[in-house]
Amino acid sequence: MFDKIHHRIIIPVILTVALFMGSCEKDLDTPPLRTIDAEPNFTISELLELYDGSVDFFTIPPITFTDPDTGEEYTEEAVLEVVVIANDKSGNFYRQLIIQDASAGIELKVHQTNLHEQYPIGQKLYIMTEGLILNSFGGIVQLGGNIFESTTGPRLGGIEPANISQHLIRLPGGEIPSPTEVNLGENLDAYIYTMVTLHDVQFSTSELGNTFANPNQTTNRLMVDCHGNSIIVRTSSFADFAGNELPAGNGTITAVLSKFANEYQLLIHSYEDLDMTGERCDVEGEPTGSGSFEDPYNVAAAVAASDEEGVWVEGYIVGVRETHVEPWVNNFEGPFTSNSNIILADSPEVTGSTQLLFVQLPIGDVRDAINLAGNPAMHQQQVRLRGNLGLYFGFRGLRDTWDYWMEGMPDPEPDPDPQETIFEENFTTNLGQFTDYNITGQQTWQWVHYNNGSASMNGFVGGSARANENWLISPAIDLEEKTGVILRLWEAINFITNYNDMQVLIAADFDESDPTSSGTWEHITGFNRPAGNNWNVVESGDIDLSQFEGQTIHIAFKYISTTSGAAAWQLSRIELVADE
Repeated sequence: MFDKIHHRIIIPVILTVALFMGSCEKDLDTPPLRTIDAEPNFTISELLELYDGSVDFFTIPPITFTDPDTGEEYTEEAVLEVVVIANDKSGNFYRQLIIQDASAGIELKVHQTNLHEQYPIGQKLYIMTEGLILNSFGGIVQLGGNIFESTTGPRLGGIEPANISQHLIRLPGGEIPSPTEVNLGENLDAYIYTMVTLHDVQFSTSELGNTFANPNQTTNRLMVDCHGNSIIVRTSSFADFAGNELPAGNGTITAVLSKFANEYQLLIHSYEDLDMTGERCDVEGEPTGSGSFEDPYNVAAAVAASDEEGVWVEGYIVGVRETHVEPWVNNFEGPFTSNSNIILADSPEVTGSTQLLFVQLPIGDVRDAINLAGNPAMHQQQVRLRGNLGLYFGFRGLRDTWDYWMEGMPDPEPDPDPQETIFEENFTTNLGQFTDYNITGQQTWQWVHYNNGSASMNGFVGGSARANENWLISPAIDLEEKTGVILRLWEAINFITNYNDMQVLIAADFDESDPTSSGTWEHITGFNRPAGNNWNVVESGDIDLSQFEGQTIHIAFKYISTTSGAAAWQLSRIELVADE
């Protein structure tokens, strides 16, 4: 299926090669003398073509070649000749090498640390591919050596140390590929996992003053060009430049281009690969507005603004971030499935590289009116929304959206008496501020994707109900000098047993030990709860907590199941408010 001529050669030569990427010239360690009975006969581009996505993991077999002179077919191992363009030296890559040849690039997973000592930038390698595994992660093909079980299912792992010499052969010589100069706003798929250079770019105004990565968190920062196109710069908290403040100027960046779902990302190999000391440019689509109803922020202003509460933003509904698939993806064309968010832009025609605002749609009138899953005609319509600016899905967003307006509607009613949010938890990526107390049974409170993230407890496992008692408890919440305290819950219940098996409790004397022996827990009742026979999320309405004003409280969600019955309980949002 591939027309190749195969020759066998002996390689006894030892050479050196210079490092690149803005660092000082330096000779590589002389690799050991290697004699191999093989010659490169395959490219990375051809390797990528082997994987069609029909299986989760594809183990590379021997390849059938055709001799163009005789027409005879023969089968042998595919051998790549590549150069290392990124390793783990700076800490921004972990147990992986990014390798490239003249045709393409790919991530190679290797289950070993300090790879840069053996495989520095510019190192020439032969990759003996038979038995290695191809897999797709976030829509991009990667190369590894084994499959392991993770909490989310089977994952592709790296080549184990015992097998490295079987698959990776260090060779002298090698020519380092020059980075490709690319522009944002174009299709860059041909350059995935290769080194690229972008000119006339700068970090978004909204990012200035931040460091490359937050502590203990791989972090996305937004970079823009002067035309308003954008791209993510993704940095591990283990990178040696993670604590450096983002450069405030305009200039050039050289980095590995990656992609997750439909979002391009830049992965910096070394801080020296940035030269951004020039004067900032005026980005097309300048921010406008003050955030009031009469003078709303446009999307550019909302993206650039600090976290603010109760602001109005105007833009076009251009899509949805679909959260029913893994990984989550932006959908700009439809049909649309997720109803809990929309994406706003300053133009109705948008691509993934334009500045976007991700808008949370809590359960209620706003979601019912404008979500695209239920209202596809709202696609590309202009709308004015009110909520709180902050991060959502890790990007700039409008959260807790509670009001909307469109042309032809009457102006919104005057604001009611203002309320202060004392405590809130949306379970966006985990159990957040809450702690699971497992009293009996094997099941525990877990995080699930449902409704953009929820805390979930279910005692029905493996086809049968199991006995459990589990408490999900908030941290201490101080209500000193608070008046008009109200609790609101958003929950779903299915396969209901009895509401007493899913209790909402509050105590003012819990010492954060065993909740069955510490705390005088008051059972809160009388609020709106789900019917218990579906997955619909129901809002509780206002739950009066004035009896606890002036005290420090804990909120607990107590779940009980037995071998006779086990309900499924999901909490998607919890908030406490009080009079300002």
